[in-house]
Amino acid sequence: LASKIVVPSNYLKNIVLKWGINEEKIKVIYNAFDAPILKETKEELRKKLDLSGLVLISAGRLVPWKGFVALIEIMPEILKAIPEAKLYIIGSGPESEALKLKVKNQKLENSIFLTGQIFHDKVLEYFKAGDIFVLNTGYEGFSHFLLEAMTMEIPIITTNVGGNTELIENGKEGILVEYNNKEELNKKIIELVKDETLTNRLVEQAKIKVAEFSQKRMLEETIKTLCEF
Repeated sequence: LASKIVVPSNYLKNIVLKWGINEEKIKVIYNAFDAPILKETKEELRKKLDLSGLVLISAGRLVPWKGFVALIEIMPEILKAIPEAKLYIIGSGPESEALKLKVKNQKLENSIFLTGQIFHDKVLEYFKAGDIFVLNTGYEGFSHFLLEAMTMEIPIITTNVGGNTELIENGKEGILVEYNNKEELNKKIIELVKDETLTNRLVEQAKIKVAEFSQKRMLEETIKTLCEF
């Protein structure tokens, strides 16, 4: 075995430990993240993308463990509290047709929109133009979607699984919920909509957090670790 093993998150470190590797041989060096910049304002992007009302954004590969079914199922309750709410699901995958059919069967075609796969720049535009980013995932490593959402200043609700908890402390950089807990998802979305102070605090703390993942920091830690081999 190598004298050290480098992994990009504590979540993966815990997986490696299960292989029987000595913990002292494992070093966590977080990936670098170059924060993207969009010049347009939120209002300009909402006009460009033809968005109105409360805009909920979710994104990821359309597979069962990304929890899009639960988001579709809670929309009727959200609409009771916030009739102008809309959910945009960004991504493609094997569950695409099933999700479209579920939206149709629940008669939510005017409130839920599956964009399919779109260019990365446009994904960022949706993030910046949106009001809440919801990532209801049952499995996640070190999520660049969360980092990008932090940069685009959209408040985050996600699950307390995998690497999510390394980026977000509940109530600080975002809100953490149990995976597929529809009651909790619905409650936290509505709470966040009604609490502007909380929303602003989450956005500001998230901007501070994302600044920690600089390329300079990653290179310095990598060089230091290599010198220890």
